Amino acid sequence: MKLACPQGCTVNVPMSDHKLHRCAEHDCVMVLPSQLKPRKPLRRVSEKRSGEVKRYGGWKPGPGLKRSQPKRDWAEADALKRTICRICGAHDVQLAHLVGRIHDRPKEPGTKTLWVNPDSVVALCHDHHRLFDAHALDLLGYLTPHEEAQAVLDAGGLEKARIRLCPSAYGELGK
Repeated sequence: MKLACPQGCTVNVPMSDHKLHRCAEHDCVMVLPSQLKPRKPLRRVSEKRSGEVKRYGGWKPGPGLKRSQPKRDWAEADALKRTICRICGAHDVQLAHLVGRIHDRPKEPGTKTLWVNPDSVVALCHDHHRLFDAHALDLLGYLTPHEEAQAVLDAGGLEKARIRLCPSAYGELGK
């Protein structure tokens, strides 16, 4: 079976080998090539809206535009969690929601800004964040007991949390 890393390196391993393989050159996790999704190209927009396009094709709210997502208060989660990638130790990290952003709630009643619970997120480098979002990365062994408990609460049950955090154990069910 052929495995690939996000930078394009490939390696052949026997079908019976179920260990986690790392790229020798880039020190990242090797996965099946079908699990690596190419990034979307930038969207083409009119000149009128060209100033509203971010670098990777996302939209930033400009005059007259509504936010597609509510504001989130990341301050506490950033302070506690933004350290190194849990998988590879890289320092350039992003915070990834373990189960989903839908579980962020207002910290105080009546406020529209949603609070991000530090136990609902984990620090991952860009490559591992992308793999986790594609359901191609098992995070269960890298979480603290508090993060595991919060994932079970957010997912609505132990089995649902396990399917999200350990998709390889469930095959096609995890996707």
